[in-house]
Amino acid sequence: MLAPPRHRHPGDEPATTIWDALEAIQRYELDPPNMLDAVVALSVELFGATAGWFSDDGADGRTHLAGNDPLDWVEAVPREGVEDAARRGGSAITTVVPGPGGQPTRVAAAPVALADRILGVLCIAGAHGPDDLPALELIASHAAVGLDSGRRHASAAAEALTLREAFAGAYRLTGVLFRNEGLQQLQRALDDLVSPPTRVLVAPDAAPDAPEDHGEPIMSAGSQLGCIVVEGGSSRMTTVDRYLVADAARLVAIELRRQQAVDEAESTFRGTLLEELVDLPDGASGARARIALRLQQAGLDLLRVTPLIALQAVDTAIDPTYVLRRVRDGAARLSGQMVSKVLAFERAGRIVLATHSSDGDSMVRNLASQLASHLADVGLPVLVGVSGSTTNVADAHLQAITCLQILRDRGDDGGVLRAEDLGPLAALLSVPDLGQSRSFVSEVLGELVATDRTMRIPLLETFVAYIESDGTRSSLADRLYIHPSTLKYRLGIVESVVGPSIADPDAALRFQTAVTTLRILEARGASPFSADQRPATEILEQRS
Repeated sequence: MLAPPRHRHPGDEPATTIWDALEAIQRYELDPPNMLDAVVALSVELFGATAGWFSDDGADGRTHLAGNDPLDWVEAVPREGVEDAARRGGSAITTVVPGPGGQPTRVAAAPVALADRILGVLCIAGAHGPDDLPALELIASHAAVGLDSGRRHASAAAEALTLREAFAGAYRLTGVLFRNEGLQQLQRALDDLVSPPTRVLVAPDAAPDAPEDHGEPIMSAGSQLGCIVVEGGSSRMTTVDRYLVADAARLVAIELRRQQAVDEAESTFRGTLLEELVDLPDGASGARARIALRLQQAGLDLLRVTPLIALQAVDTAIDPTYVLRRVRDGAARLSGQMVSKVLAFERAGRIVLATHSSDGDSMVRNLASQLASHLADVGLPVLVGVSGSTTNVADAHLQAITCLQILRDRGDDGGVLRAEDLGPLAALLSVPDLGQSRSFVSEVLGELVATDRTMRIPLLETFVAYIESDGTRSSLADRLYIHPSTLKYRLGIVESVVGPSIADPDAALRFQTAVTTLRILEARGASPFSADQRPATEILEQRS
């Protein structure tokens, strides 16, 4: 058996080539001595195995973990210590793979150096890349593939491939979700290091009493590489080789951290430019031109930075920095070729997002819906407001924030409100003078508000809910958490105040306009029924 090579990490110079890595995986003690066995074991362990280093304490004949929690163990023990502990382990690892005719085939491999196992599978993955899964499956599952034929199979990609590139290839190949709850802690740590987040596929554990049950397929192309079963004494048990996956993923994360830091700095820079643009006062044409130039240098056309998207987590207790990171990652992943750049910044718990698209503003608006759906799927429901099309970024910002606040005031638990959804009233989202709008709302709803305050009955709330439900009473009582008879009583008072024609189509249109206008005024802090009559912009700043 050859002496172990010096363990190389990404960034070491001179870089290790794929041939060095292939030589490293010959350092297995295999029975039979076949390159296939090593490749199968390596591939299974990294890309979806249940496995583990074990040692027999000799006391009860049972097999035990060589340490406590493997994930904690690899954090605390140096690499050399892990290898020494592995070499001292007395139990063999049995790899269960599909054989001829689909029958399980067992391949035994004694414990070997952790670094060699990782190196081997990474070089195989990197040689073929994320789009060549059939080639990886061929190496991992065909009994005729030995070292020489494996080399020939990968020769075109292998000659110039460094270990750095092998790690990158393995990182891309593992871009799927965890399936084991025990690795969620590692996942969260990697999310903080790598963008997009690292995902490692781990197959379900095989049942102790049925090791031939391989569980679900563990590769997206349909290959079922199987599971690893460790046997010792009279017992049979399985466990996820968490420290192996953790160590490999950690090295990948270190390799990619520099690029992630560069991307983060660029995103922050673009977000700062957008924030400066939003805050510019009217008439600051010189400053606007300077920012426009900086945006152009960053690849953005100022005139196409519309519409703007304002976004906020439904649960305002969630850290806005976390939301911003999720929004940036999600927008970049969803947009693809749809938008060429993404700008985002956080202020007062809200995320403001801008993009520009060569295909028109409708593509950007679609991104808002897709982003809301994506974040909801990952457990982060959000409220999203989308501005109309305008070259005035400050107006677009106010429109988006106002749409978002309307959703918040309505008590929605998620969703998207676009300025265009408000029809002609969208003009009120950013106009400076709201005097006429306030007068109209006071004329239509003022007497109802006065009666509401006199009788101490939430008549305005009931009427607004009635109008926004399109006059449907069937579920309105449940929405207001009141008895149907209470709803009937309140609406009777409303009709006596505003007139007996609240169901009349012509009257309903007038009431609908007044209610929507009231929502906009409330979102801008300018309700005619509020005791605070300060300018709307000042109130909005305070609420921010």
